Amino acid sequence: MKNIKKIIIFCLLLFLTMFCLAFAWKNHKTKNLINVIVETNLKKKDDVLLKINKEYFTFSQFKNVLNQTIDKEINSLELLINKKFPNKIKSIVLYNNSEMNYFSDFSEFEKSKESLCNNKNCKEYNSYKFKSELLKPQKTKISSFLDSLVSFDKSFFAFYLFLMITIFYGFKNKFQNKFLLPISILFLGIIFRLNNIILYKPWGDECYSILITKPNLPFCELFSDPGNPPFYYLILKIIQYFSDSILIFRLSSVLFSILGAIFLFQFLYKNYSKKLANLALALYAINLPLIYFSQEIRNYSLQVLLGILILIYTFKLIEKSNAKNWILYGILAIIAINTHYYQVLFLIANFVYLSFIFIKNKRKNDLIFLISITFLAFLSFLPYYLSTAHNKALLDSNFNTQLPQISFDLIKKCIFYIFGGFIPFIVSIFFLLKNNFKQKEKTLFIYTTWIIYSIILLGIILSLLIRPMLVQRYLLFLIPFVIINLSIIFTFEYKNKLSFLFVILCVILAQNYSKNSLNNIRMKNSQSYNIFKIAKEFQKHTKKKIILIIKPSDSPVKKLNKINDIETITVKHKDSYEISSEKIEEIKNKNKNVIFFTTLLKHDKNTQENNSYTCYFNSALDLCIWKIE
Repeated sequence: MKNIKKIIIFCLLLFLTMFCLAFAWKNHKTKNLINVIVETNLKKKDDVLLKINKEYFTFSQFKNVLNQTIDKEINSLELLINKKFPNKIKSIVLYNNSEMNYFSDFSEFEKSKESLCNNKNCKEYNSYKFKSELLKPQKTKISSFLDSLVSFDKSFFAFYLFLMITIFYGFKNKFQNKFLLPISILFLGIIFRLNNIILYKPWGDECYSILITKPNLPFCELFSDPGNPPFYYLILKIIQYFSDSILIFRLSSVLFSILGAIFLFQFLYKNYSKKLANLALALYAINLPLIYFSQEIRNYSLQVLLGILILIYTFKLIEKSNAKNWILYGILAIIAINTHYYQVLFLIANFVYLSFIFIKNKRKNDLIFLISITFLAFLSFLPYYLSTAHNKALLDSNFNTQLPQISFDLIKKCIFYIFGGFIPFIVSIFFLLKNNFKQKEKTLFIYTTWIIYSIILLGIILSLLIRPMLVQRYLLFLIPFVIINLSIIFTFEYKNKLSFLFVILCVILAQNYSKNSLNNIRMKNSQSYNIFKIAKEFQKHTKKKIILIIKPSDSPVKKLNKINDIETITVKHKDSYEISSEKIEEIKNKNKNVIFFTTLLKHDKNTQENNSYTCYFNSALDLCIWKIE
């Protein structure tokens, strides 16, 4: 009878959880910001109107630009222009979130006529209707819903609350299948990683990855990137022999991320506890930086996978030293060191830890093996180092000048980024000092803590001595170590059984911090496409020369899309890519009768007052594409 009551309560909690999720789905609205921009001189506000569905709106005006932001569902959108309007409409820009459409005339609009009367005073308007496909939300309701769910949107509060209570009650009363929970968590993680995978176009670094691995290029081209060793490029080159699809490239990164989750769970489940493995898997599945970079055509997800595999074989070597484990550790070390510079630091930190263990336990032969394999790994890195890294990266003062200078604020940002915020970081430090775990968990906790802080410390030292190299995304592979660290803390046998709810609270805080860190990055990166797009359209309708002022990471976008007929000027700044109006005037003086486009212009008094500066403002990105005449 007692068990029946527990089952009924559990089923009721489960029903309430699903009801809250269904309620959130019903009330969820896909966020879609649309900007309509009209470039013209307007004296009377009602000479140019915007008809949204069946309502009429005037425009906000700044200098010679009209702009209206729309944040509601649109069935129809029309631009109404008074027939007696004396001025020319120079251009029309429609932003649908990050997607931009440029019109130099009305040839692509559906035309009609309309009369509007006010107190018997009637005006005749020409109506120009936008095509309906231009107004569709970039995200479907499902993809937008998933984004909000994983970002811990406040509208899901009731769902989160009942989900926590249901899971806690289920664990307490042992309502769980052996692998049902981890499979469900993994499935959720896969959905989050596949969500919006082809929504955004590749940004500069991704375009560079694709360009450098084209099948028709010589093999030595894989060694030409000063910022990244060649192994990931080798994988991408092999893929390109079979497909040049952006989806396939991104799916390879998703695969690395999913494999990382599987290996992490398997290691913790086999060697520690089911509770620890499930919690670590859950934190991994919903971690926003891991989700975000799992779709990048870069080596970040591969680094995460390699970090987890090296961790596994580090503990296998500590437990059992045999030829198989040493060979696999050696292979992983060689692959890792040829994937990213930070993997060099990882291997150094790992070498120090294993050396300490082997010396402490008087395992002389294992220490010799470790030194030999680490030496072989560094030897494999030598061809890339001598051909590229030494001269083009370490000694070249112009390489990666955009990386931030080392500062306390930067260090704080990097630590909070991998921990997910201030509270998880403080909790980790507190338990590091307290350190009253069981011996097996204690060893793993000390190892993950050592790896996290030693690599950050090495990054700080090298940034001070050689060149800046401390960047948040470069530390992404440390997040699984942080996840293990926090999972050990939160699965400790506390007297207070509500500790599990505290775990979820920290996760929510962590995700909210990560959400702020990653806000709009991918949409802003896609602006490089828009600036080329608007320049090409503008070029069709003017006899003037077009020049784009861009940052270095935009150049691969130009090359990949074969935009050869537009001249560019690349801005190289040590501290920032923002360019002042004074600098623009210098460039203008050297290039007469030219129209410039850029997103890099700094807002100042001159840009606000000078009519030769036109801002096509995107509310979704809080960003201007500037036209400078």
